Amino acid sequence: MPIKDVFGPVAAGGGGGAAWAYDPAKTYIAGMGVTTQASVPGSYQVRFYSPADSEWSGEGDTAYGVVGTNNYGWQTVTNGKYVIVNTAGTPQKMAKYDPVTDAWTTLGVPPMQAFQHYNSCSDGATGVYVQEQNLKLWHWEETTDVWTALLDVPSISIPAASLAKKGAKLYLFNGSTVHEYDIAGNTWTANVAVQPSWFYVGGATGSDGTGLIYWWQNTAFKSFDGTTFATLANSPVDSLGAMNYNSPDMAVYDGKVYVPMTALGTVQYAHVAVYDIATNTWDANLVQSGQAHAKGLHVL
Repeated sequence: MPIKDVFGPVAAGGGGGAAWAYDPAKTYIAGMGVTTQASVPGSYQVRFYSPADSEWSGEGDTAYGVVGTNNYGWQTVTNGKYVIVNTAGTPQKMAKYDPVTDAWTTLGVPPMQAFQHYNSCSDGATGVYVQEQNLKLWHWEETTDVWTALLDVPSISIPAASLAKKGAKLYLFNGSTVHEYDIAGNTWTANVAVQPSWFYVGGATGSDGTGLIYWWQNTAFKSFDGTTFATLANSPVDSLGAMNYNSPDMAVYDGKVYVPMTALGTVQYAHVAVYDIATNTWDANLVQSGQAHAKGLHVL
């Protein structure tokens, strides 16, 4: 069954027309999209894709009333919650969504600067690492809503790098080079690898936390083992897509990489490409929607 429309109009109650409800026994791919580029209620919605059912949830859950617009900020999943931060304004706003209770909770004001681009990834447990455009690195703990400042990044050559975790290390894809952060030692090693191509953003990244990091930019798709990049099959769409610098995140689950793409231009559409790791092939079923900006995909 092909991947259904990620953020587009679907039948009320579920992507296949049947009533949809979150099932904690299942694993989902969570994604946020924008229904319109205007700053109006309902603009930002979180939906959930079930690989087991090949179906996206129906109407989605709006984040607008909690965090407002989100031209700057980040989103990720940790400890079973979808976390979103809007840094475009003062005070900045942060909230988490619990799919079990179907409720948003407003959190404390994050300590980062306003109107900055951020890069984030789950710590694999109950927290999130966040890299700030001005070199700051933070850790946020979901269970206590506490922020901890870590060692600054050695350098940033672009405002919208991307951050991924592999084992006990973080990797910051910095436009032309890759920096490595040792979590236990709170130390950075600069320039551990050369990024395959330079661009305004660091490229989209996705990782299951322990294995390879997958890196995507334009059609180029590669894996990264912490030292070197390996060339994989190019993606089927030549689009800036997931490199939307608000949240360049791909979801890696059950032998597949889910890539959110956005065709930039006069009309912006969101769709999802799926890469099969074992066969090094792409699912050709790319279903576009009438909505703008895919904001990243995360395993929930």
